[in-house]
Amino acid sequence: MRRDIQPPTESDTAGNTRVQESDRHNYTCKASNALGTTEKTFHLQVLGKMQLTMSPTNTTAVVGKNATLQCRYTGKPAPNITWYKVAANGSHVDSNRVQSTGGDNYRINNVTRSDAGVYVCTGYTAAEKMSAYATLTVEGPPIVRSKNSTITKGSDALLHCDVLSIPPVTNYVWSVPYGNDTGTITVTVYVPISITITPGLVSIAQNAPSSDPVSCTATDSRPAQWWKDGKQISTGGHLMVIPGGVLLLQDATLNDTGEYVCALTGNHSVSSSLFVYLDRGRLSCNTTLDSCGAALCGANCTSRCRGSNVYGTQIYEGKSSVCGAAMHGDLSPGQTVLWKQTTSIVAYVGTARHGITSSNASFVPGSTSWELFSVHDDVQT
Repeated sequence: MRRDIQPPTESDTAGNTRVQESDRHNYTCKASNALGTTEKTFHLQVLGKMQLTMSPTNTTAVVGKNATLQCRYTGKPAPNITWYKVAANGSHVDSNRVQSTGGDNYRINNVTRSDAGVYVCTGYTAAEKMSAYATLTVEGPPIVRSKNSTITKGSDALLHCDVLSIPPVTNYVWSVPYGNDTGTITVTVYVPISITITPGLVSIAQNAPSSDPVSCTATDSRPAQWWKDGKQISTGGHLMVIPGGVLLLQDATLNDTGEYVCALTGNHSVSSSLFVYLDRGRLSCNTTLDSCGAALCGANCTSRCRGSNVYGTQIYEGKSSVCGAAMHGDLSPGQTVLWKQTTSIVAYVGTARHGITSSNASFVPGSTSWELFSVHDDVQT
C-alpha cells in the first residue's frame, strides 16, 4: 500500500488526497469482532485528467467538395467525442452529415451551402466534459433569388437583385433585351442598427442545471459581444460565445443568474439584455424577497395578496412579501415577476395602492433592498 494511502480509521475510510494513476488497485476492507471476520474488496479506478490536444480550426470549403474537421481529446480512459452543429437560433442540431473517417478526423462529403455554420466538438468521460468549436464557411457561385415582377403600364418599376454569395459579389450588371442599355450599379442600403435577443428570459430550476443557447441577432456586420457583471464573456468555460452572437449556457447553475448584455461597441453602440433567473414557481403571499437565494429570482403570483406586509415604494426591503410588493408596484398577478438585489437606498413614506399599504417605517441601515420588475412572456424553461 502506498504511503499516502492512510490505514482505515474507526470510520472505515481510506484517505488519499493525492491519487496517482498507480493507485489503481483492488483494496480490501476487513472487519472483525468476537464472532467472526468479514471483508469486502473494492476496486479503485483512477481517471486521467482530460485535455484538448487538437482544437478544431475554422475551415473554408467549396460547394461540392469535401470538408474535414479535426478535434482531439486525451485522457484515461479515452474520452468519447461527439459533434453537433449550432443552428441559427442557437439550438443543437445533430449533424448526420459529419462522418468519422477514423482517428481524429471528421468529414462532410459533398458540401452544400446549408452545411455552413458553427460545429461544436465535445469530449466527455464519466467525470469531465469539455467543448470546442470551429466555423465552416462554404463558398460557391452567386445565386440570384429575385422573383419575377409584374407592374401596370405607365407606372414606375423598381427591380431588386437579391443575391446569395460567398465570397461577396464584386459588381452587379443589369441588361435589357433591346439596345445597349447595360451598365454596373452600386447599391447602398441603410438599415437602422438594432439587437434582438432570443429568448429574452431563461429560467433555472433549483438544483437543476440548465443548458440553453441564446441568440443575439444584430442588423450590423460588427460581431456582437456578451458581457456579465462588467466583464466580457470569453470563448472558453461553461459559458461560451460562438460566432453569430450565440451564447451557450452549458450546465448553467445558480451562480450564473443575473443580467447578461449583448452589445455592439464602437460607433453607434447598441445593446440589449438577457435575464437568467432562479425560478421559484408559484408563491404564497407570505414568501419574502429575502428568500431569493440567487442574484436574480422570478416567480408567478397568482393570488391577490391584500394585507401582505410591504416595506418600500419601488425599492422594497427584504422582509416584504414578493407578491404583495408586486401588486403594490403595479405588477398584476399572473405575470412573471422578477426581483434582484439593488444598492439603491430610497427614502420612502407609506403609500396605499391596489389595496396594499406600505409601511412608512424608516429604512434599516445595512439591510438588503430589492428592485422588482415584470415581463409578460418570452420565458424559456
